[in-house]
Amino acid sequence: MTKLHIKMPQRPLISIIISTKNEEANLPRLLDSIRGQTYSHYEIIIVDNFSSDSTVSIAKQYTDNVFIKGPERSAQRNFAAHKAKGEYILILDADMELSSDALSTYTHECLSGNYSALSIPERNPSPNFWAKCRDLEKRIARNEKHLVASRFITTRDFLSINGYDGNLVSAEDYDLDDRLRKAGFRIGTSNTVLKHYEDEGMKKIAQKKYYYGKMLPKYIAKHKQIALKRFNPLRQVYLKRVRLLLVNPVLGGGLIFLKLVDYLAGGLGLIIGLIRPI
Repeated sequence: MTKLHIKMPQRPLISIIISTKNEEANLPRLLDSIRGQTYSHYEIIIVDNFSSDSTVSIAKQYTDNVFIKGPERSAQRNFAAHKAKGEYILILDADMELSSDALSTYTHECLSGNYSALSIPERNPSPNFWAKCRDLEKRIARNEKHLVASRFITTRDFLSINGYDGNLVSAEDYDLDDRLRKAGFRIGTSNTVLKHYEDEGMKKIAQKKYYYGKMLPKYIAKHKQIALKRFNPLRQVYLKRVRLLLVNPVLGGGLIFLKLVDYLAGGLGLIIGLIRPI
């Protein structure tokens, strides 16, 4: 049964949750974009994972709600959600940036659609080649519900399913979305794009995929069927939107190589994770 959430005020308070670790280069851009919102009824909650740079001092210039918590972002986000005073929470990474009307749009979309949560499409505006390839991937995956996850969520509904699974380091956002849907909550898709500056080089990409691959068995054990669909390299969406690959042949070729690295590094990590569970 689909659950309908209780009617909310027309200008609900939004609790913006940001998990950080050594993000001094990215955090000011995100926080400045929050300051520039046309919707002013929000609070910022930053939970830092023991940064060794100036992340915490930067955070304190924008909000008094700065906390130190580890060991991973699931625990950080859950901690922040329990501190939140807002009717909605917006979960962001430090390397993101909001358009000036983002908060007003997300609020309107949730209220008008009577949604419990919104998935938010992303674009990667970073200038390096691999970032452009990743941006093409995000354009292809847009509106595919099994390839995106909720970020704007009613606080009550988030807490009702106990937030993120603290045992998951990889695919914890997918797991949250899976459990929201299984519980019968309505999830919409926003029309307002979120900028996500993922600009790692190939070595860092491979290392990250290997690390997350090692952690993936725990997610697969919980969601075997949907995991096969989410992590299948032969995704139907590539056929549905093949035009985007054909009109961008250089980026399309780069994306194919990037996904090959993703699956090789992630697959190796997955094998290690199955042999030596963490």
